[in-house]
Amino acid sequence: MAVLAAVALTAALAAAVGHESARSGPAARQIRQGKALAEIRGRAVGPVSASSRRGWDCQAEIRLQWVTVAGVRMPSDERIMFFARSRSCLLQQGGQYRARGLLEPSAYGRPIPWLAVEDGTKQVEPPGPCRRLIARMQRAFLEQTSRLDDQGRILVPGLTMGILGNQAPPGSDGSLGRPAVEPAYATRLTQDFRASGILHLMAVSGGHFMILASLLVRIMRALRSPPLLMALVLSAAYLGLGMLMVPGDSVLRAQTMGLLSAWALAACRPAQSLNTLSWCVLLVLILRPSMALSFGFALSCGAVLGIGLGNRRLAALLEDHLPAFLARPLATTLCAQAGTLPVQVLMSPGLPLLAPLANLLVTPVVDAATVTGLLALLTSWLWPPMGLLLARLTSLGTGVMAFAATWLGEAAAPAAWPPGPVGSACLVGLGLMAIIDHRLIRFIRARGRVHSWPAAAAANSGVPFRPSAWLSAKGWLRQTYGLLAQLVFKNDTG
Repeated sequence: MAVLAAVALTAALAAAVGHESARSGPAARQIRQGKALAEIRGRAVGPVSASSRRGWDCQAEIRLQWVTVAGVRMPSDERIMFFARSRSCLLQQGGQYRARGLLEPSAYGRPIPWLAVEDGTKQVEPPGPCRRLIARMQRAFLEQTSRLDDQGRILVPGLTMGILGNQAPPGSDGSLGRPAVEPAYATRLTQDFRASGILHLMAVSGGHFMILASLLVRIMRALRSPPLLMALVLSAAYLGLGMLMVPGDSVLRAQTMGLLSAWALAACRPAQSLNTLSWCVLLVLILRPSMALSFGFALSCGAVLGIGLGNRRLAALLEDHLPAFLARPLATTLCAQAGTLPVQVLMSPGLPLLAPLANLLVTPVVDAATVTGLLALLTSWLWPPMGLLLARLTSLGTGVMAFAATWLGEAAAPAAWPPGPVGSACLVGLGLMAIIDHRLIRFIRARGRVHSWPAAAAANSGVPFRPSAWLSAKGWLRQTYGLLAQLVFKNDTG
């Protein structure tokens, strides 16, 4: 209890300090008073993307070092959203820049200051060699994906590196001269993915890290590598893959859990998903308290929590009635959906009823498309034809996803549900009721078996046989075929 109290106090103190630092920064103080011309210097913490604001070409998130307002320079550690046009969009992730523009409050989205730049930017310090190499790889990959059809141009970059093709900044897809993706099609495709419950496939999730980890672990075990070397290789792979991806909340969760699992492997301790998730949440909230307001981080943690709590038992239950290749992905989908539903209701009041079916349809192609997409990202800058071929293979997988999303997204609208915290509380209550009912049924069945069989017979009689639905159907078909084969037809001569 003392340890739990200390951790809770530490997390609360870190959250209070982080909130107060963001609220009392010079940029935040200025926008509370009104708009003002300001000069800033900061580092780009993410890649440049297409602007979500009308009249501007690009946007990027910048972490400030200092800000000058009314001739007074003040140090700052805040984050602002940078909007620019044309040549001012030539920012690179990791570089330091100076810019002058209008500082104003945000009109939508996260409550961070906005800086609208008219006169251009000046690079103070370029990004490091590693970051420049990654930016070159990402540009070459986007150039190859721009040769695909519309769904491939949108979904292949989203599935591979976490940025949709229609969100790529102007000029990032080479000099092919192809027209941009129709905004109405991109909006409809996103809506279909949301309605069918597979919106997470349009961004990077923990699946990338799981695929990489499983591949490396098999190779290292085949080479009989010691645990410490295996942990170092896994840590380097997690860090490198995280740098290739566009920064996101789900990427941060997956990377943190992967590093914690690698450290457990170095200490010769078994990695447990729920314990690792708990440590991940504690560390992230202590170091970055603003993540407590992130829906992406909450959705990612909820999916891992649902899978960790119920995946094994639900898969064993479904395998009594379905083949294993159907039961396991369906169990994973249902558990992840159950863990994320309370957070989804806070975002949009509706339950995607066809989400399990949609996830089941796309599961066979997601891993293969992810692997080919990552290979295309790694090869496009060295061997463009191979990168284009791999991107086309990835587009075949994303085509299946787009078909499933459009088919199921238009088949049935999400079921209405109470919005906000009331709807989340109702879902949590339904989950608790289902767990209590399951426990009561098991308890009643156990008492019935104890009273109906002697103690000695119960100890030596094995386990009761329960034919599955699949086995019953096969038996019925076999008996029906046998009865039909015994039929004898006689000619009616009368």
